[in-house]
Amino acid sequence: MTKLNVLIGLVMFAAPVALGGEFTPATAIGLRVGAEAPVVAYVAKGSPAARAGLLVGDRIEKVGKQAARGSCEALVNAIIDRARKAGQDSARLSFRVKRGGAKKTIEFTVALREIDVSVAVNRGLDFLAKISNDDPDYKATRTRAFYAPIIYAPLAGLAFLANGSTRVEGRHSAAIRRTLAFVMKHGGTRKPAQDAINKAVGGNICSLTHNAGFSAMFLAQLLASESPSGPELDVSIKEIRARLSVCCRTLERIAKPNGGWQHGSGGRNMLGYTHLTAATITAMNGLGMARQVGIKVDDAVIKRGLAYLAKATSDGQVGYAVGNRGSFSAGRNAGYLQCLYRNGLGKDKSAKAVLAKLLKNIDKAGTGHGSPTWHLFYVALATGRLDADGAERFSALYGKRLIGNQQADGSIRAIAPPGIAPAKAEENRVWGALYTTPLITMVLLAPYRQNELLYSFGVPR
Repeated sequence: MTKLNVLIGLVMFAAPVALGGEFTPATAIGLRVGAEAPVVAYVAKGSPAARAGLLVGDRIEKVGKQAARGSCEALVNAIIDRARKAGQDSARLSFRVKRGGAKKTIEFTVALREIDVSVAVNRGLDFLAKISNDDPDYKATRTRAFYAPIIYAPLAGLAFLANGSTRVEGRHSAAIRRTLAFVMKHGGTRKPAQDAINKAVGGNICSLTHNAGFSAMFLAQLLASESPSGPELDVSIKEIRARLSVCCRTLERIAKPNGGWQHGSGGRNMLGYTHLTAATITAMNGLGMARQVGIKVDDAVIKRGLAYLAKATSDGQVGYAVGNRGSFSAGRNAGYLQCLYRNGLGKDKSAKAVLAKLLKNIDKAGTGHGSPTWHLFYVALATGRLDADGAERFSALYGKRLIGNQQADGSIRAIAPPGIAPAKAEENRVWGALYTTPLITMVLLAPYRQNELLYSFGVPR
């Protein structure tokens, strides 16, 4: 599995990368500095650098016309900066390299948009990794956050995996191991901390459904990213599968008789509903991803969940809940599509109607509801896999806006609805950066991460 940088050029690091090191445009194409000159450490398969012929072990002597003494970072950054100031959408990089006894020039083009995404994503992930390092039990979030920590942790884990890190390699491998330790302890189980927050906010938003659903998605993606013959680690694959099964049994147990799920395990949410499509989509995707990695899931629960979502849908529009069509939600449409595809129903007439409605209303993906980031997340996944034109329109509408919402600490704010100040937007004020940042990084990665379990949802290329 490769990083986003497969589309940019090289994947290398200023040797070795420390998490605290700033992720700059030069890091995105990456150089590992040797004693005499920068030495190529890795070339991503299929990248412009690979196609241009650059090889691991090449010693870089010049960047453009400048001698490469010590680090090349400033030289690469300067080239990219000049291209940006000139209004170009890409930068041409030229490296004079020494390979064995021969010298040659290697040239390739890097897209500035992809560099911007790589920098924003890695800064966001560094923010999340620092939180997990400084506060591995997320104690500081429990009194100020709307969601419980068990929601934040698996979302962060999914984001680390989406950018190509694993438990054994990558910029955020240590953060994945810490995240796994937390999810192995809390995933799929109700804890007093969740109940306390539920009581404080007067609802069930802390959600055993989202706990088990997002934990299942993270654990399934982790299993899909690892080889059974890989190195022995602190947490075995057998143990991960056992915890994933716990999450699935929890989701099966708390499903409503009508096939839907609630944000929490009982009672009504803040709008008076005991079931709703958003929670059902999270549960169904968690169960679907678990089944894709070989975990046994109750077929009857899946069938009831699909029937619930079908009943909530009319004229291609997925409603808030069965019995409440509500305003159009691109995220609900996109999430339902993924549930259908994970269960082999993506070619059905109903799926085509839901997709058509989604593509017609992509410009509404970030409006009309209190949690725009959840909706943007599912729309990014669906368009990235199902419709290239829709994915391009989505990126054009939201990519720069989301990158522009990145804060000095690397966290990324939600898009504020029209007429609402960003700092007072519900998602920024209540849900918090530990919720919006991992979801937005996965949104930004969606055009490039099309092979993983999360992003493919069973759709072949």
